[in-house]
Amino acid sequence: MEEYSKIGISEIDDVIPLIPKGYSFLVYGPPGVGKTIFGLQFLYDGVKKFDERGVYFALKDFPNNLRQKALSLGFDLSKLEKDNMLILVDCFSQYVTMMSSEKFTSDISVNGILRTLKIIIEKIGKVDRIVIDPVSIMFAENKDIKEISKLVAMFDHLKITNFLISMEEDAKMLGYLCPGLIEMNLKNQSNQPTYLLIIKKLEGIRQRTPLHFPYKIVRGRGIHILKMPNNI
Repeated sequence: MEEYSKIGISEIDDVIPLIPKGYSFLVYGPPGVGKTIFGLQFLYDGVKKFDERGVYFALKDFPNNLRQKALSLGFDLSKLEKDNMLILVDCFSQYVTMMSSEKFTSDISVNGILRTLKIIIEKIGKVDRIVIDPVSIMFAENKDIKEISKLVAMFDHLKITNFLISMEEDAKMLGYLCPGLIEMNLKNQSNQPTYLLIIKKLEGIRQRTPLHFPYKIVRGRGIHILKMPNNI
């Protein structure tokens, strides 16, 4: 029997149908548009709203930096981590050849991440959501699209809904691997800079795309959708 979930941002969830568990989204855009914030919010809301355990594989930040960023946005991760409902995996320390004090660490390879995920499931229990931030670092190592496809296939098999966060330049290559494609960008509309979240595709879901959601980043809330989307 198919299981379903939601992203967690009510203005988006009110528009799109339920998402099959194991669905992969590629989330991409330039620096500074809130991709990491969106990933943290996806996991935080997953725990708070749906009691879904989340794992964040941090490839470009130390976990303590992510904790501080989350706290500045009103997401206190400490209790969720204590309850083993949100797990931050330190991939960055190995990448920069430093020691880590985190409970879970991994290298940046696909096999390393899958090994660490297996350990987490064995020690703690079922995982419902995953963020890899950014998947571009893994892809940059050898530009092997097959390796990234292994992640997508395994997450689908395990029914783990996931955000693969990507740099803009890698989206053309990686975008076709994921059934869901989300662009986050800064647009100039009527000479006013506007953050815009665009759901560009939702394969296997009966929903017309693209969907455009103007948003802003709000302290204490994270990604805040400003109005209902326009179908363009």
